[in-house]
Amino acid sequence: MRALILLAALGGVAEAGNDGHELVGITAGTRAGDGGGFVLAQSDWNSSSGLTLTGGAEIPVWRRLRAVLRVQDFAGTGRPGAGLAYVVAPYATAYLLYKAEGFSEPGGEIEGALALAHGPFAGSLTFGQDADAKSRDVEGAAAARFPISDRVFAGAMARYRDALGTTGEALARDSFGGAVATVVVDRVAISALAGVAGVQRVGQHFEAGPAATLAIGAAF
Repeated sequence: MRALILLAALGGVAEAGNDGHELVGITAGTRAGDGGGFVLAQSDWNSSSGLTLTGGAEIPVWRRLRAVLRVQDFAGTGRPGAGLAYVVAPYATAYLLYKAEGFSEPGGEIEGALALAHGPFAGSLTFGQDADAKSRDVEGAAAARFPISDRVFAGAMARYRDALGTTGEALARDSFGGAVATVVVDRVAISALAGVAGVQRVGQHFEAGPAATLAIGAAF
């Protein structure tokens, strides 16, 4: 289970404005912002789990309210999700989503998230749980990005997720830490992350190895 509550990078989601400013999204699709919309496509790879593909969008509905659509692991089981995001304050957004186990599996989990961003810093805290509480997890992430030029940003990010001892999860815990760089072209941002990912499957030892992410986001 991959849950969504505090921030904005292992997904490298970026909000790109005409002024070249961008906000990082750490958990896939989670973004603190002003209520505008965005679309995202990203690929994540690590030596333990291989390649996963993710896509998503946030669409303005009414004032500070946004509709959220997301599909994780296109190449695998596929985990579609949908919900709402509400901008509770400048650069602070709350999320509530339902995420199915797969395209043909109605069962799933409820996720809650809070994304925060201020200046070059961003963070997120996420909690998810299924109906019978056999699967639940919590995830925290933090990132910092600084301008190298008007259109280029660089920094670092870290993420940690834990299944809280539940038996319904394939992974007991996983993490990522590394460097991130973003290039902004008008309202499109291209982000690349490179670092080390750690994974511990239930009943096995913790494994660590190289990891990388490439993401393309567009704000509207």
